[in-house]
Amino acid sequence: MSDALLATMIEPPRHLQVSATAPTVFLIGTAALALAAVAVGARRWRRDGDPTLLMLVLGGAVASLYEPVIDVLGHVYFVEDGVPTLYTAMDRGMPFFVPFAYAGYLGITAAIALRAFDRGVTRGQVFAIWAAFAAVIIAFETGPIVADVYVYYGHQPLDLWGYPLWWAAVNPLTSMSAAAVLYLVGRRRGSAPSPAITFAAMAVAPGISNGVTSLPMWYALYDGETSAGIKYLAAAVTIGLSLAAVRLIADLVSAPDPVSAAPDNGSAHPARVSSAFSLHR
Repeated sequence: MSDALLATMIEPPRHLQVSATAPTVFLIGTAALALAAVAVGARRWRRDGDPTLLMLVLGGAVASLYEPVIDVLGHVYFVEDGVPTLYTAMDRGMPFFVPFAYAGYLGITAAIALRAFDRGVTRGQVFAIWAAFAAVIIAFETGPIVADVYVYYGHQPLDLWGYPLWWAAVNPLTSMSAAAVLYLVGRRRGSAPSPAITFAAMAVAPGISNGVTSLPMWYALYDGETSAGIKYLAAAVTIGLSLAAVRLIADLVSAPDPVSAAPDNGSAHPARVSSAFSLHR
């Protein structure tokens, strides 16, 4: 980046400090979640020949490499003073819990979404999954935010207690988009996607979901001159794009609306076509 470009960007609150206790607790919690998912995923692969969960969790860990980019553009700052960092990228120190948090949240929610898609869902159920994942991420992030492990800065819209709610519309799309891709690949092939495809779908999903929906907010948060009205407008557009993305996923993976569906003629219900692929056992 040029010096002129860097000069117009809002500087994160690098003066903030946090005791070592809160990051350590969050590290232990996220590591326990991720490692438990790895253990269950490895057991499923060994016992049932199903690598899906393990590959989603490992792909989620790799997906955490997007975090510095998302932090700079979306104005998230992990407090660095006194906190050990795993690596530094784009002048942001990433604490050790970041890959564990990604692996646990993204891997598990993607596996849940994929299982639901494979069993058959309606459009309304896809939106319900999105809402449930949004609630989970709000609960997941509230603890470390309250403990000042990291902060959302730059006077973000819809920020009620430190968590800007527009993020809750975006974050569930990462695991849902990965699950939708894997569902469609499995349906097309007539068999479960390979471990490599499963891993790759999860690893690239944050770039797809954030790049599609967060762009209005990234522009609005870029510097300190943007008015509150423009930021709220950008938040509304981002939420609208998120809802449009959920609708697209729903159209791709859901069965027809029972009201408008054709009368049953004895053929297989479209929602159950993929069940023969045995994506999950």
